[in-house]
Amino acid sequence: MDFELFLMNIDSILVLFTLLCILTIVIETLILIFFKDRRTWIKPVLVVNLITNPIMNCLLPALTVFISIVCDIFYWHASYLSIIIMELIVIVVETLLFKHFTKQNTLKCFFRSLLMNLFSFILGFLLTEPILDVMRMIL
Repeated sequence: MDFELFLMNIDSILVLFTLLCILTIVIETLILIFFKDRRTWIKPVLVVNLITNPIMNCLLPALTVFISIVCDIFYWHASYLSIIIMELIVIVVETLLFKHFTKQNTLKCFFRSLLMNLFSFILGFLLTEPILDVMRMIL
């Protein structure tokens, strides 16, 4: 692979990571509409996602390769397992961060994190192909 192709791939990855982070923040912020105390949560959701989303997206490929090698399973199967593991870790971390930022009880923070991550995961899963199609046209 030549250097220009390598840089183009890095640009594509950065664009994808940025789109995923924006999409996650938009989805999770829209979920807040259904809660009375939504104003208390908008800033924490933004800050927490700016912390957890890029970290998760950077660690996910490495975890997938690790699981694939260690468990001797196909890469695609390892990717599903990696996503589940990372989402569970993100829910725990977000629960703790939400508790810190909102000063609300742990159970409430946990259920909010679970709900927001579940919806953003499902919608992200459904929108993955259309997003990749747009990226293919642009890049």
